[in-house]
Amino acid sequence: MDGHLFLVLVATNPNRQRRGFGEAVTLEALYEAIQSTGIERVCLQTTAAGKPVYERISLRQNLLLQLFPGGRLDKVQNAQAGLVGNIRA
Repeated sequence: MDGHLFLVLVATNPNRQRRGFGEAVTLEALYEAIQSTGIERVCLQTTAAGKPVYERISLRQNLLLQLFPGGRLDKVQNAQAGLVGNIRA
């Protein structure tokens, strides 16, 4: 996506969640990317568990993706939110 930073694959060990590690790593990665590129628009996908982390740093949901194993609509495996926003370094 031109003009956007795309954040991919941020995960925290389940034994270490809810301590701020994911948010800290995310903010540092975004800060470094913004400093390097000057781009402040961010796009990412997240699970329901990660969504509050990104909302705390001012990203907002713009779509909802649902993944269906084997293409079966009656077996929703997971829902992911697409989030976008501007981050200031």
